[in-house]
Amino acid sequence: MYFVFSVLITVTLLISAPAYAKPLTFSVEQVFVDEDNHDLRRVGELEFISGISVTSDNKRFGGLSDLHVNPDGQMIAITDKGNRLAAQLVFDRHGSLVGLTNGDITKLQTPKGKKLKGKKKSDAEGLTRTKDGWFVSFEHKQRIWFFPGTDPAVVAATKISPPKGLKDMPANGGLESLVELVDGRLLTFSEDLENAPSQTQGWLRTGKAWENIYLSRSDDFAPTGMTRLASGDILVLERSFSIMKGPAARIRLIDQTDIKPDALLMGREIARLSGSQTVDNMEGISAVMTLHGERIYLISDDNFNPLQRNLIFMFRFAE
Repeated sequence: MYFVFSVLITVTLLISAPAYAKPLTFSVEQVFVDEDNHDLRRVGELEFISGISVTSDNKRFGGLSDLHVNPDGQMIAITDKGNRLAAQLVFDRHGSLVGLTNGDITKLQTPKGKKLKGKKKSDAEGLTRTKDGWFVSFEHKQRIWFFPGTDPAVVAATKISPPKGLKDMPANGGLESLVELVDGRLLTFSEDLENAPSQTQGWLRTGKAWENIYLSRSDDFAPTGMTRLASGDILVLERSFSIMKGPAARIRLIDQTDIKPDALLMGREIARLSGSQTVDNMEGISAVMTLHGERIYLISDDNFNPLQRNLIFMFRFAE
């Protein structure tokens, strides 16, 4: 499932970072949605703009679980070792993504202001930006924390009262997906907890109260990320893996008016990556409105495995 790239862009940048952080050196390779056909751009209802595979000599880099991209290309990502990665996306004159710069990687802090330690306490998976800060969900030790301000790595976390049932989730199948709705409610889904056959358990937070909500499940796909479009509708990123077929990813669009307590959300599939297409362990998704229209970013988690990759894809809705 791993490809030889016929087009290689290697960008090695030594970034100035705060004194407490080791500078990051990024190496970037251009990737295409189909390595055998670079002209293939249409993926369902989306158009592939560009993609990169990113590595670094810094051992803390990797395991990218979710991301948020600002209109100016500033990226905040979290990792499954409890780090916050900040970087600036670099674009060419055509608006294609070609690199990363201004990198910094820093541990998230506990509510006591101490740096996260240990896999069970540090496995950050879901990320969503609000007007006041950031919600981050964790698995293994299942919980949601809030980080006020513009950077989740420079402040201590605030505990959030959790929904009931978190202890029923598999340690490695917890709250992968998380998003704030346009009205301020918080939506999250377990990756692997089903309340009924083909129904993924989720929770909807209004104020401080949590209520049940469900996501339909099919084709061995499980939710790993969510983002809110400018319209207020939600995109759900899902992944699957099998020994025979390899990894796959799909994106479903959920109408915001369907998101109600006890609802079973179905949505509409708008894109799927599978088979010979370029795909890895896709975990994060972020939609952002720019001067050139809405852009949708996907990110993959390499699990710190040299046989996997940290991919960043950029799409837009096809005309």
